[in-house]
Amino acid sequence: ADRRSTSVQSDENAVRRKIVYMLEKAVEIGANDIHIEAVNGRTRIEFRIDGALRVWETWTQREGEQALSAIYSHSIGQSGSTANWQEPQAAMLTSDTKGREVIVLPKGVISVRCQWVPLANDGRYLDMRLQYDSAHLFGENFVMADVDSLGFSQEQLRVVQSLRQVPGGMRVF
Repeated sequence: ADRRSTSVQSDENAVRRKIVYMLEKAVEIGANDIHIEAVNGRTRIEFRIDGALRVWETWTQREGEQALSAIYSHSIGQSGSTANWQEPQAAMLTSDTKGREVIVLPKGVISVRCQWVPLANDGRYLDMRLQYDSAHLFGENFVMADVDSLGFSQEQLRVVQSLRQVPGGMRVF
């Protein structure tokens, strides 16, 4: 039993390393999404780069299911959390996850938003959205301008300032 437990731990570490490698490669080539589809005996991994999905690697379905399971078990804030893979689920991988067994996010990635979707034939699909920090996107010397200095009218500033107080965050493009 001890030998089997050690073997399972080694397999979990190998799966975690494979996930970290996949994340590092996605960042290296500038992907904003990673799509993982495990169905019909194979797992297809695609990176979204400049709006287009590009196949990165193909694994066995078992390897893909192990990766999907590991990503879910290392994520936080699961929404619709259930053991039933036949239901959609959502969660986040973050760089500040505490614990002994974590998936370390690459430099420049502050979190990964994950959305699992069930497929026919007991398949599973995961869309991972990489959330980059400003320094990674705009360079180390980037200085974030305060909204007050962007030339909005006083009325527009009041609207933006009130929206800043709403829970849940805000992104302005």
